[in-house]
Amino acid sequence: MPSHPLVLLHGLNTTAAVFDGVRSALPSTLAVHTPELPALADVDAIASALFKTLPARFHLVGFSFGGYVALADAGAGPRAPERPGPGLQWAPGRHGGTGRRAPPGH
Repeated sequence: MPSHPLVLLHGLNTTAAVFDGVRSALPSTLAVHTPELPALADVDAIASALFKTLPARFHLVGFSFGGYVALADAGAGPRAPERPGPGLQWAPGRHGGTGRRAPPGH
């Protein structure tokens, strides 16, 4: 179980509700943040504004445009990124997808 909160960033033309199914599938003991991305001029401005609202340490996941924000945010602050552990890949399933462990090295 991660010791830091999980932050999920939604894509363009979506809202944090895109992660409702993901949130319900995660353990209730895991702190999960799904902030709404602010409507600002560019990805760096969005990342900068978002960075100010996030916990000091966290695991970051971005979906679609949220991935660009995550990448911009990863280089914006003084915090050192944590080495990611085994991740999850989204595989098509009956209800839009199922989480599965990524192969080693991915």
